[in-house]
Amino acid sequence: MPRRWPPAAAVVGVPLGVVLGRLGWRLIAGQIGVPSGPVTPLVSIAAAVLGAVAVANLIAIYPAWRTARVQTAQALRVE
Repeated sequence: MPRRWPPAAAVVGVPLGVVLGRLGWRLIAGQIGVPSGPVTPLVSIAAAVLGAVAVANLIAIYPAWRTARVQTAQALRVE
């Protein structure tokens, strides 16, 4: 399977999360009477996305290493 960059989940999830987070905060801030100006630091969002990708890759290292060590004949052998 070819690797796709950027990951589809990040492309869809990050903007959707920012929009829904702003709407939710605007609703709650209006009820408690605090200012609800939109503040979305792009550096923090980028760091969160990169961190999530790094953690996912770290989690995948061990299973990938184990799979790479299986001999082809052994994987194709029918028991």
